[in-house]
Amino acid sequence: MTIRSIQSVSFLSVIAILSIAIIAPQADAQQQAGGLMITQHRHDLLSITSRDYWVAFPENYGGENDGGKYIMLYLSSVDSTTAYIDANGLVDTVAVTPGVPTEYNVPLVWEMKTSDSIENKAIHIWSNDASLFVDFNSHDAYTSDASYVIPSAGWGETYSVASYESLNESLAQGFGGGYAYDYPSEFVVVANQDSTNVTITPSLALRSTRGNDSFIYPAGIPFTIMMGAGQAVQYEAVPITDSTKTPYDVTGTQIVSSNPVGVIGASSCANIPVQFPYCDFACEMIPPIRTWGQTYYTAPLYGRVGGDTYVVIGTEANQVITRTDSTGSAVFATLANPNDHVWRHDVANPSSWTSDAPFLLMQYSNSSTWPNYANGLYDPFMMAVNSVDQFSTPVIFNVLHNSADQQPYYWHAGIVARSGVPVFVNGGPIGVPPTYDDGFCAVYELDSLQYRQYIAASDSGVSVSVYGDGFDEAVGYSGTIGVSTLGSNDLVAPKVVAKPVNSTRTTFSATKAASTMSGLSEFEIDSISNMQLVQAPGFVEGNGSGTGSFDLIVADSTKSAHATVRVLDLAGNYTTVEKDYDPSSASVANAPDAAPVAVAPNPANQNFTIQYALDADSHVSADLFDVLGNRVLSLFNGNEAAGAQSLTVDTHLLPNGVYFYRVDIDGAVQSGRVVVSK
Repeated sequence: MTIRSIQSVSFLSVIAILSIAIIAPQADAQQQAGGLMITQHRHDLLSITSRDYWVAFPENYGGENDGGKYIMLYLSSVDSTTAYIDANGLVDTVAVTPGVPTEYNVPLVWEMKTSDSIENKAIHIWSNDASLFVDFNSHDAYTSDASYVIPSAGWGETYSVASYESLNESLAQGFGGGYAYDYPSEFVVVANQDSTNVTITPSLALRSTRGNDSFIYPAGIPFTIMMGAGQAVQYEAVPITDSTKTPYDVTGTQIVSSNPVGVIGASSCANIPVQFPYCDFACEMIPPIRTWGQTYYTAPLYGRVGGDTYVVIGTEANQVITRTDSTGSAVFATLANPNDHVWRHDVANPSSWTSDAPFLLMQYSNSSTWPNYANGLYDPFMMAVNSVDQFSTPVIFNVLHNSADQQPYYWHAGIVARSGVPVFVNGGPIGVPPTYDDGFCAVYELDSLQYRQYIAASDSGVSVSVYGDGFDEAVGYSGTIGVSTLGSNDLVAPKVVAKPVNSTRTTFSATKAASTMSGLSEFEIDSISNMQLVQAPGFVEGNGSGTGSFDLIVADSTKSAHATVRVLDLAGNYTTVEKDYDPSSASVANAPDAAPVAVAPNPANQNFTIQYALDADSHVSADLFDVLGNRVLSLFNGNEAAGAQSLTVDTHLLPNGVYFYRVDIDGAVQSGRVVVSK
């Protein structure tokens, strides 16, 4: 459970610099008493950003002792902020400044190395006061790939894995002896909630390396595991024994979970196609099925000969997927069953892809020897294509830095926008003509990009892919992945009701009809001053809850305060809550209204005390939250007698920082703030 912010003051300044006008969504504003405005918005193109990310790292070829191997996180923001990186309770902080991604070298022990072992290897990344944009690059000599990290609110409960087939070069190419390598097709599942049941239906047999056991999960037979917050699990295809019998590819494996999870597809060192060296690590975070679209546009990789590889994964029986380019339209695939997939390795032209049902489209770079076995630029990577249905603006993306022994890359970006609608990059016109324009969408290609953060925008939204190539090496990743649930035809914004608790605190209850496909997603702080949002326990962001609530609390009752909060559903509709506080119109003396009193921590014993009085015997529950809204301690839950009461909180295990306590007395919620400084 986290609270995230898009820091819209910063985004509005960015949009002003770009000199464009975002099309205003249809809205219904309701002015209320007490400095309160609640406005309902239908789905629009404004990018939904995040403060909160979780990720884990699939196994790359090579070992931890390889001299040039590393895993690098790249964090950027449009605001100066501090990012926190939590690896199983060990928290590091990094300073993030606008414009240039900050690098964080992840210790190689966090790479997944097993199959079927649930491990505490999920990395949590967040900021307390600004939105982040996160990518990672897993690198070994001549085998690297990068991925955009989908924020927690973009996760889902149903997936179909995209990967590429395993490699055993002796079987794939007729080599002998020392070339009998085992480079499996694989995927990783990441959980950020306890008691998450994950059911996996393999598309082919999966190996297990737990303990001394050696067994497999057969293809087509579902099995279920339970995961906790901060855990990750990797599954790998069984070792290749005969390449003529099966492609040994986990693509098409189905995942269904009780809570939203993150999924990363990968292949530890793939030849693409399998007969063409040289192998390279390929990975990408996979969008959940609820976000898949029906229309996509793609551009060929810059300077590539012989075309690129694409895979489509469908959702319905007898689904037809059509590809159109400058030569005309043709059926790319007819998928007999839901979750079927089809590959093609030689798509060489800018293209549009359409179907009458949602599907996933992935683009792959072929091996450097493709198509004529001559050495050259590029090597395998994989990246998710963002659909036209998920266009947004602005799109903020990172171009990465080459580190250690990684050779310099030539960086490129493919940008797709509506035909005839101006596109802006970093404040000015895009500056290049489209390479493909069918009157509906236009495809642009940018080259020679530098290590920095880029901002692409258009009145009708954009989609971005990013990739870098070098000699026998390359990486590619999506610039962003849309997180809205598509296909629901839901244009109803969440209903938000305000209930003043006292002059400095208001409780907001949000509801979304359970019959829709797009229940509540999250509460985003748009802007805030001298006020704090405390999210109620029990609301889980991203999984479509029907109800949720939060409190807005004035921090200093003698000063003015303001907050703008967006309450979003999974379809991208949202309701804006604007709350202002004027101390001159409030009864400052009575502002606390008998709220609990927090006594600051005692440096000697690192404890603090919450004091409160009960008019009658009552049921009391009390919890402590961090500034993201994560519950860090459950303080009390039970019955107490009338009279003065207190709770003593031991803070010696808590990091320094600001915390908020929430005391529920027979349904009456009282909250407050305390600073832990040791």
